[in-house]
Amino acid sequence: MQHWLPGEEPLNPRALATIRGLPGAKCPLLAPKVIGACLADTRPRFAQLRSAAEAGDAEALRKVAHALKSSSANVGAEPLAALCKALEMLGRQGTVDGAMELLKDVESELPRVLATLQTMINRSSNNAIA
Repeated sequence: MQHWLPGEEPLNPRALATIRGLPGAKCPLLAPKVIGACLADTRPRFAQLRSAAEAGDAEALRKVAHALKSSSANVGAEPLAALCKALEMLGRQGTVDGAMELLKDVESELPRVLATLQTMINRSSNNAIA
């Protein structure tokens, strides 16, 4: 039940480019803040997803998947957002059936997304210092 192509990049660069291009003096600082928030929140939310699936709590699965879908989409992590959307839909249907399979796909995608975001933050920090 894969929702993306295996060779697909973890992030669509257009999402963060859009954030960087917003008008206003503070907008160049917004992209690193969005990336930082995503880096801080993603692992705990993944743990909450797993707990909800293991507990059979479809409503918790829906809520956490929705939040993770939104933060993933904000940084352009489209494959991850698509997986979270599928998990959210399971929760909306009042079930966790199939969630563990989707969580395995999320678990495979997470390191790619987080590594790419961390690289972006490191580059951003180095540019600010230079």
